[in-house]
Amino acid sequence: MQITNTTWTIQYIKENHFLGIINYQPDFQRRSVWSEKQKVYLIDTLLNDFSIPKVYVRQIYDEQRGGNIYEIIDGQQRLTTIMAFLNGEFKLSKKRHPKPEYFDYNLEDKYFHDLSIDQKKKIINYTISVDLVEGTKEEITEMFLRLNLSNTSLNSLEIINSQYFGDFKAAVSTLSEEFIEKFVENKILSASSIKRMGDMSLVSSCLVFQLYGITDKQKKIETAFKDYDSWDEDSMDTSKREFRKIFNLISETLFESELRTTKFNSLNGFLSLFEFFHDYLCKRNFSLQKEQFENVRETLYWFQLNIKQDGIGVGKEWFDCTQQGGDTLNSRHKRKEILESLLRDFFNKKDLRRSFSKDERKIAWNSSDRRCQNPKCNKLINSFEEFDLDHIIPFDRGGTNEFIKCTNSLY
Repeated sequence: MQITNTTWTIQYIKENHFLGIINYQPDFQRRSVWSEKQKVYLIDTLLNDFSIPKVYVRQIYDEQRGGNIYEIIDGQQRLTTIMAFLNGEFKLSKKRHPKPEYFDYNLEDKYFHDLSIDQKKKIINYTISVDLVEGTKEEITEMFLRLNLSNTSLNSLEIINSQYFGDFKAAVSTLSEEFIEKFVENKILSASSIKRMGDMSLVSSCLVFQLYGITDKQKKIETAFKDYDSWDEDSMDTSKREFRKIFNLISETLFESELRTTKFNSLNGFLSLFEFFHDYLCKRNFSLQKEQFENVRETLYWFQLNIKQDGIGVGKEWFDCTQQGGDTLNSRHKRKEILESLLRDFFNKKDLRRSFSKDERKIAWNSSDRRCQNPKCNKLINSFEEFDLDHIIPFDRGGTNEFIKCTNSLY
């Protein structure tokens, strides 16, 4: 690894920023987590000519561009804050200054474009010490971890995120981006937790349950990043479809976009619902038909009203194991058992055998009139190779594979 010390002016950073050759969030980087107070304090620091910490940048020669591109190793929060201020994304304010007694009242409510020429020049010409680093991905990742662990503590997922770049991470990222707004709308996660990758942690927890069952999430999340670094595409797509199916069932179908108003919008509450419904619908081969949605909905609404400290029965049991046990394995198992006791009668057991045998297809072919039995089609079937069987009641809704019940409605 080679390190070269240099300096960059903010003007130089701005030019490279608009050329698109600075990557503030490479794969190993965490999200921007700074508060408004930290942002205002940084700009005030520049205006008062105080120094700020060194920035570490990976320098990579890009053959296609014929020049260098840059990845921020350490200093992402500082540089993105400066660019945001230059772009007019936030203003200076005394109440957002961590030391308001030192705030210049002339700067109150000022955006960058409101500053005087001298103040603008002071920011644009400000010089930042930069270490340009050339090295392998592994060396850069190790440097990122060492810099951050010695300064601002990273949470467990931020550390894992900086070390793994395979298929499991890609699946988590895809689902996180797809559902991030719904997580916040349903109040499962707060905007501040999203900054610290709370959305990726939630998706990771759900996928870990799908793959391993109820287990120690903190230990198994990193295991999943390792075990599924190279993930069979069909299996990965199945897991993503199952996540979408269960999340949408809970948040939209059952709670009709009102999950945020219930006691299940807590992280533990939502995960308990997810684990129960995924277990029944995706692992244990049960079906939940539409005519039962209202019964399930009413039961869950009734139940969540009875989750309280001074309650009795299952509502009290849920409250106790959630408040005292939180995210422990015993508490998760207990919550799942409670949901099962309340909801299992609304599910139907599906036939484990999904398809019909070739011999069954031959019998049906010989007894058919060689036409599609779908009334909307009635097309002539020219050969056995074109002939297929389907369920009168769709398999996913509990349709049976008992052959005698299917031969009168083939299509």
